[in-house]
Amino acid sequence: MASPAVQFVDSGSCLLNLVLGGGYAVGRVINICGDKAVGKTLLAVEACQQFSQIVKNVEDIRYIECEHAFNEIYGKQIGMPPGVKPVSDIQTVEELFKDLDKFCTARKGKNRPALYVIDSLDALSDEAEMKRDISQGSFGAAKAAQLSELFRRQIAIMSDANCTLLVVSQLRDKIGVMFGEKHSRSGGRALSFYASQEIWLAEMKKLTRQIKGETRVIGARVRVRCKKNKVGTPFRDAELTVWFSYGVDDEGSMLDYLQEHKVETGDIDLKDVNKSLLDARKSRDRKAVAEINGLLRALVVEHWASVEEGFQPPLTKYA
Repeated sequence: MASPAVQFVDSGSCLLNLVLGGGYAVGRVINICGDKAVGKTLLAVEACQQFSQIVKNVEDIRYIECEHAFNEIYGKQIGMPPGVKPVSDIQTVEELFKDLDKFCTARKGKNRPALYVIDSLDALSDEAEMKRDISQGSFGAAKAAQLSELFRRQIAIMSDANCTLLVVSQLRDKIGVMFGEKHSRSGGRALSFYASQEIWLAEMKKLTRQIKGETRVIGARVRVRCKKNKVGTPFRDAELTVWFSYGVDDEGSMLDYLQEHKVETGDIDLKDVNKSLLDARKSRDRKAVAEINGLLRALVVEHWASVEEGFQPPLTKYA
């Protein structure tokens, strides 16, 4: 179970909070990994939204957009807070180090949380690579060494500044691998060692809808697994529904969870809850949606806790 000393920020998804042990850990390094179109950027943007509701100051949120592909209109649709402008002028790990150090130093000793997002780490280069000729080979060793040094020098400063470092990573296939992990990330193994929460996303299926004879993909069912967790129980997973131009369907994901696990809900009819949710969304009644969300969260959290309790050892090793 999570340590009570750890401060968490809501991820915007009840099931993701449970997988993580409480939400995004403040002052820690968090890594989101996944293949294309599984919601990595979406989760990063929703993290900005959730942090903004706590810090009430967009200057405490910094979004480094390394891929030069961020669509601000789409970003607004999925929750990017007003005033948070993605920064695209950082190209190397060395520049990232200076920017992150400046950001954390300005917030050292302050109690409020801060968020620094890197999307994505794979798009960053390093000075050695920038200087070499394109025809010369590179194994990325210089970048890995620079990242390792960045974490060694910044981890304590980030903790003092209550700064959460959220790193988005793309996946790379390991060629010819028969056993073990078949995917890797750029930047060496430093991120694996320093990350407190390591989230891996995988698409389970695409979600489609048909309108006027046209069938189009409008979302995806995504499995989220926390492969490393230093602030909670690791290797917990859940499935989330993600809608394009919307984000994680928190209420829909919880309804699916309760139905798939055949959770006893007493006098609450989940079909009626689902109908009420659809009606509230059509009428844009955010208050009604929030009430339904609270009801579903109570059911999901209670069931999750009862299952987790069954997996706990009956006796602790040390008194």
